[in-house]
Amino acid sequence: MRRLLLGFTLLVLAPVAVVAQDTRTIEPADYYRVQPVSSPALSPDGRHLLYQVQTIRQESNDRISHIWWTDLETGKTQRLSTRGINSTSPNWTPDGRRVYFNTSRGDESGLHFLNFAEPGGEAYQVPGISGSPNFHPDGSWVLVTRRVPVEGAEEAEGAETEVEDEEERLVPPTDRRTSYWPSGTPALTGPSERAERGETEEQRNRDVYVITDTNYKRDGTLSFIRPGQGGGSDEESYVQFFRVPADGLEDEDDEGIQLTHDEVDKNFREFSRDGAWIIYTASVPAAEPSDDEDENDEDTGIFRLPVSGGEGELLHQTDQAVRSVTMSPDNRRLAYVTVTESMTDPYIRIVSVAEGEIQRELAKDDWVYSIGGITWSLDGGHLKWTSAIGGQDQLVQVPADGGPVERVTEGRHTFSGFDMNLEQGRIAYVKSTAERPWEVFVADIDGSGEERVSAVNEDWLAEVRLSEVEYFTYEGVPHNREWLDQLAERGVEYMLANDAPDGERFEIDGWLVYPVDYEEGQAYPMVVSIHGGPHSRYAETWFHEFQMLAAEGMFVLYTNPRGSSGYGMEFQYSTMEAWGIDDMKDILHGVDHVVERGLADPERLGVTGGSYGGFMTSWITAHDQRWRAALTARGIVNWLSFYGVSDASGLVEREFGGMPWPFRSTEEGSYELVMKLSPIVWADRVETPTLIIHSINDYRTPLEGGEQWYRALQKHDVPVKMVLFPDNSHGLSRTGEPWLLVRRLQEYMDWFRYYLVDEGPVVVDDDSQN
Repeated sequence: MRRLLLGFTLLVLAPVAVVAQDTRTIEPADYYRVQPVSSPALSPDGRHLLYQVQTIRQESNDRISHIWWTDLETGKTQRLSTRGINSTSPNWTPDGRRVYFNTSRGDESGLHFLNFAEPGGEAYQVPGISGSPNFHPDGSWVLVTRRVPVEGAEEAEGAETEVEDEEERLVPPTDRRTSYWPSGTPALTGPSERAERGETEEQRNRDVYVITDTNYKRDGTLSFIRPGQGGGSDEESYVQFFRVPADGLEDEDDEGIQLTHDEVDKNFREFSRDGAWIIYTASVPAAEPSDDEDENDEDTGIFRLPVSGGEGELLHQTDQAVRSVTMSPDNRRLAYVTVTESMTDPYIRIVSVAEGEIQRELAKDDWVYSIGGITWSLDGGHLKWTSAIGGQDQLVQVPADGGPVERVTEGRHTFSGFDMNLEQGRIAYVKSTAERPWEVFVADIDGSGEERVSAVNEDWLAEVRLSEVEYFTYEGVPHNREWLDQLAERGVEYMLANDAPDGERFEIDGWLVYPVDYEEGQAYPMVVSIHGGPHSRYAETWFHEFQMLAAEGMFVLYTNPRGSSGYGMEFQYSTMEAWGIDDMKDILHGVDHVVERGLADPERLGVTGGSYGGFMTSWITAHDQRWRAALTARGIVNWLSFYGVSDASGLVEREFGGMPWPFRSTEEGSYELVMKLSPIVWADRVETPTLIIHSINDYRTPLEGGEQWYRALQKHDVPVKMVLFPDNSHGLSRTGEPWLLVRRLQEYMDWFRYYLVDEGPVVVDDDSQN
């Protein structure tokens, strides 16, 4: 059984169901009712399916997940995990007799096992097995990785201590690694807890943060990151492989059988199908060392190691990236995913195990889409993977001996979890539609015979009346890199007022959510929503907030302008050093398309977005005055200050051509460009009433962006309101505190309803927040 997991929740469109007359429209508080489904896992015999169901608990302001299972022959379904205990990421042992999952159980939190062949009993831990276990195909043991210190390293370090002490006074203070982190959470927005403060002058001095590390904060972590947690590795230890019995270690001091002892960090990839080999990757000296001191003089090597341990055998090495590695069922070929260079489309290499030579390259000339974890078919004739293709996800395959990529599944859908049981010829996946939330399905391995397994959201769906969603495409402006490179010389206003004289015209995907109970021939208000990234994407997926706005009598338009993922690297990186130019035009062309069809009222248009979408919302309202209302969430308005405070400051260097220095240089660094493309520079042109939403503990697009935009608009007498959410980070809209997430939805609805629909007073019912 090979399991393919996707790190995003993107779903699917389906026809609108016929609804009863007594249904109601959707509301912000309905967020509590919808239950996301994820993590499908087929049993080795293909008869049973595990999956995870999450419930948002309004009364306790949290989320909890439980594991369920279904007998695919009888249809019997029941909860597997203990009620009230959070349990996630289920899977099977290779013999199918046990289930394992991660669970929160106080001091015993972590990986737990449960007997499935003999139902009953409590979940239990297995000594020596944790995390995501790598079971040997026969199920008798697990490969565990541990970082092991180099033998004798401590003695050598101690012998040098005296010399280091003598020389330390000659080392600048910033190089002495004198970082210090007090306990507790830093008081970034108010006084620290008095109980956590030092009571004497000496103790109080220990409450001071001394920062010398590059990475000292991370979005989603309210406290600063302690030294050593921001990346890097210990040069005096290396990752080694250990063999641990499937039933666990008997002695708490036992670590299992150590299989490797070499001084190199290893990355476990898989076991061979017959269980004879461990496949892993590691750094090796470059075959062709570079004369440039800044170049990396290491390649990536692909190794195989007998399961009994010993020294790994180098099968192949490359100076290119190595992503997914898998050995053919007959152990004669390797396949791995690579790219020629950064920001180019991935492809697959087939390598001879005997010679280590590249036999052929697949999905290279006719494929621009993503390539996930690749898996050989049972007979070794094809390689399979799930791919993001525009706004869809599909299972695809390519002949191992060469040929075009073929779609296995069809239809307008995306997956939020995928499992493939090659031996039993079945696949399982979670999908949704723009009108229906998540459910889990099974099908034959060729994509036929689809059957829905779960129905966790059916009761709620029976109560509500939802909106249709239309998919369409339209033509963007020409893409011409030489033209975009003239931005510095010609300026923003000229570039926005003119298009490139020639170039490829990208086809842009768009989706339109219709107002609930839409009446043909009537023009409605419309809100345009812009995704984050910019290198993420929208898809045919369930969006509570879009359905909520449609329930208030508005269209919602969302598009994938250039810069979005899912369309190949040329499309994805066509915005480099030109944010806000042609991507803005793509968005506005979509708006024009809907207005020209007579669907949207051009006098009642709103615009919103988060992160990059927040940047673009501010940027658009500074350069286009058609909008009646705007809502910018976790936005960026000043790239110079963003560079200094974000935990993702590297984005500026990558997307804008370097650090924003030297100051005002037109030849070096990105200062001129980041200032030209900062909405704050153009704030005096904004006329659109704007709601600013920001999380106080957002370290990805920090609060200072929201505050700067609020101050600028207020000083220019633009109607503006700022709503700040405490104790939450960048992901408030997706995984934030439920009560505050629903309050955020209410702010969205009230703002656009006031300006686009009612033009009456905005009132938030405080009782509804309880």
